[in-house]
Amino acid sequence: NATVWSTVTPTSRTLQSTLEDTVSVLDFGATGDGTTDDTVSIQNALYSFLDGSVANRKILYFPPGQYKTTAVLNIPPYAVIRGAGKEKSIIVSTSSTNVFRTVNSSTTRTTVNVSTSTSLDSAGGNQSRHIEISDISIDMSTTTATVALDLDMCANSIFKNIKLIGSWTNGTARSNAQKDTGINMTSNGVATCKNNIFENIEFNGIYFGVYSNFDIKDNLWKFCLFEHSYNAIAFGISGNYGASYPGQATGPIHNDITSCRFNYIDRQGI
Repeated sequence: NATVWSTVTPTSRTLQSTLEDTVSVLDFGATGDGTTDDTVSIQNALYSFLDGSVANRKILYFPPGQYKTTAVLNIPPYAVIRGAGKEKSIIVSTSSTNVFRTVNSSTTRTTVNVSTSTSLDSAGGNQSRHIEISDISIDMSTTTATVALDLDMCANSIFKNIKLIGSWTNGTARSNAQKDTGINMTSNGVATCKNNIFENIEFNGIYFGVYSNFDIKDNLWKFCLFEHSYNAIAFGISGNYGASYPGQATGPIHNDITSCRFNYIDRQGI
């Protein structure tokens, strides 16, 4: 009577409990039809990770489709976002704001909290942490969105199999004020972006692929593809370094960039 799994029969579960392993953004009213504004529905789905119960931290799934957004989407700690794959689950931004922004655990549905982040190195640290995003595309090609992934003091998180699409073309002169950035990383002098993993990220048509002037550290980029950028990775190019500038004592340090490819970069790869 052994099963294909083991000599112990698997536990019976109801269909409903199995379906609840993963929650779809469609359950919150998103459509993914490329026309309907899905911003509020997606944000409501993301805020479900604020509820506090570990049992409520389901995987948030984006089925194949194009999800139109018109405002920044706040990502709380412990959020796990998974799509059906690059070119299948696509977030299409049509606003001039950032597409995604990480927030700390003091955030509520009515109050977004970023700047008062405290470090995980101290007891009760509330900084953004333990986020996972994978198998989606973020398309900024038809808008002036400034950042696809704005990682404010984000730590211990994983970003994998993501495509970031911008509108920048080689040879085009653009000022910093007009830049499109794939990933922006910050620090406030107490908490910083650290111990994050970026794997198999595609940057296409992005003015700055990765950008930071802050004391980010111990982050890893591997197997990433940077194409059609002004600077693929821009570290510390316009910081104000010194004790009077919180989060800019050293600039980016101890970051590991390995097995990445750089094609059609106008200025510097790194």
